[in-house]
Amino acid sequence: MSGQATRSYNTYFINKDTGNVTIEQNVCKIATPIGGKPIMG
Repeated sequence: MSGQATRSYNTYFINKDTGNVTIEQNVCKIATPIGGKPIMG
């Protein structure tokens, strides 16, 4: 995976099973969803 570094507080959750991306706006803490991997962007 590759991406650009930004100054946003968006948290991208990638589901390993389905490959879906869930975007939570303005999340300042790291949370780990079931079956997913938290990526701070």
